[in-house]
Amino acid sequence: MCGIIGIYSLSFDVPGSLVLDALRAMRERGTPHGAGVALYRPGERVRIKAFSFKPIGKYIELPGGVYDAELDGEAHVDGFVYVKSKWIDVYKVVGWPDDLTAKYGVDKLRSRVWLGHTRYPTNSPGRMPYYSHPFTAGDVAIVHNGDLSSYGANINFIRYRTGAKFTGNDSEAIAYLLNELAREIGVDEAVEELMHGRRYRWARLDGPYAVAFMIGGPEPIFGAFVDPQHFRPLYLGLTGDLVVAASEAGAIKTIAPEAKVWALRGGEYVVVERGEVRGKFRRRYVYPDLPQPPPNAVDASLYDPVKLAGEVRRLLAEYGEVDVVNVRGHRYLGNGMEFGTIRAWGVVGNASANVMSGGAFFAYGDVQTTSATP
Repeated sequence: MCGIIGIYSLSFDVPGSLVLDALRAMRERGTPHGAGVALYRPGERVRIKAFSFKPIGKYIELPGGVYDAELDGEAHVDGFVYVKSKWIDVYKVVGWPDDLTAKYGVDKLRSRVWLGHTRYPTNSPGRMPYYSHPFTAGDVAIVHNGDLSSYGANINFIRYRTGAKFTGNDSEAIAYLLNELAREIGVDEAVEELMHGRRYRWARLDGPYAVAFMIGGPEPIFGAFVDPQHFRPLYLGLTGDLVVAASEAGAIKTIAPEAKVWALRGGEYVVVERGEVRGKFRRRYVYPDLPQPPPNAVDASLYDPVKLAGEVRRLLAEYGEVDVVNVRGHRYLGNGMEFGTIRAWGVVGNASANVMSGGAFFAYGDVQTTSATP
C-alpha cells in the first residue's frame, strides 16, 4: 500500500512543494522506508546518477555505506544506476517525502511533469535508497502501488532483450517493459500490452497495480493505468491547467481544489501528450448542488490527515453535532459513532464512518472508498 502522484501541467511549471503537499496528504500510505520524485528536466547532456557502494563522481555519502553519485559520463558503477536520461531527473531517499527537501531541496524545483511516491514496502527491503521509487529505464520513469506476481517472468523477458541490472524491487520491471514496448509499438499499445499480454505473454503484469509514468523527449508524455481487476485505487483529476493521477482523491483536491475527480476502473488508462488527453476511460464525476456549510464549521485544512478525527470525536461528545469543511482525504472521521451528527464537506478519507452503532454521517462531496485499498 503506497501512495503515488503524477502531475502534467498544460500551462505552467509546477513547484516541487505542490508535489510534496500531495504526498503528505497520503502519509498513511507511506513509511520512513522510502520516498522519491521524478521530474521532466531537459538538459544539454545525458544525466547519469547512481547509488554506488564506492565513492565516484560528484557524490553525497549516505548511511549504510552508499553514495549518491552523479557521473560526468559512462563509468563502471559498483551499485545501481537509477537514472540515465537527457530528459528526466530523479531524487529518492530512505525516509519520508519531506526528507527530499531536507537533502535535495526538491520543494524549490519546478517542472511541467512530475511523479511522486511514498513507500510502504511489501516484497523488497526498505533499508537502501535504490529500492525507493521512482524507477527509470532510458527515458521512462514510473511510480507504482501494488505487488507483481509476474516479476520473474517479466525480468526474464527484459533480460532476453537487454542487459539490465535489477535491484530486486518488482516495480522496476514496469519501467523496463514500458521503455521496450513503447519504442516498439507506441505508448497506448504498450500500456494495453502490459495489462493484457496479447503479443508477449511474459510482458503482462500479473497482480495488483496502479501506475503513473512519464516518457521524456522534446515533448514529454504522461500517463497512468490500473490493473484490469482494479485491485489498487487510482483517481484522475482534471482542471483547465492540470491532469493529476493519484492513489487518493484527497491528494488531488489538496493541490487542485477545483479539479473534477473520479476513479479509474480496472483496465482503464490515460495518456497525455502535447496537451491532448486520450486513453481508455470514462469520466464518472457528478457535482450536484450541495448545501452550504455553516460559518462556524471546523476547517479541516488546519489538521493533518489523522489528527482531525480526534478533534471531531471531542466536539461530537461535547455538542452532539459537528460540521467540517475542506476535508481532503482526512481519515477515521466518525469511527465508532454512537450518537449525534457529523456533516463533512470535501473528500472524506479512507476508513471513515466505520463501526457506527448510532448517529448520522453526511458527506457532501466525494468519498474515498476502501474497496480497492487493502
